[in-house]
Amino acid sequence: MPLLRLLGGFWNGEKEIITELQSHIALAVEATQKLPYLVSQIASENWEGARGTYLEIDRLETSADDVHKHIVEGISSGVFFSGLGVDIINLAENIDDIADSAKDAARVLIYRRLTSKELIDLMDMIQNYPQRLYQGCYSTQVRY
Repeated sequence: MPLLRLLGGFWNGEKEIITELQSHIALAVEATQKLPYLVSQIASENWEGARGTYLEIDRLETSADDVHKHIVEGISSGVFFSGLGVDIINLAENIDDIADSAKDAARVLIYRRLTSKELIDLMDMIQNYPQRLYQGCYSTQVRY
């Protein structure tokens, strides 16, 4: 029998942190899923659409930052055992880095004019990345 079941599962504060981690992952994945659309819009020289997609990625990254802040504040208030809290904070930092990287990549794509060949190569590379990211992060989900 899993230890959490013996102890009655997570306490309310811990459940909230885990739920926020899942939300954080979803925001990071959603931001990365916007990148292929951005590249497609740039390839078709739809600069207005590309700007709108960049702003959406920016909004998702900002939301991920807010969730990250709540996670750190919750852990700092002593919700988790201190050793586990550090690991959760490190996980949240890594998730936040994904959202930050999506925003940084979008910014570079907006301001740098890529050739058609560069855009095609980029699309091939990032086409399946969000799904692989989600599958890798999916294992962190806790079922109550």
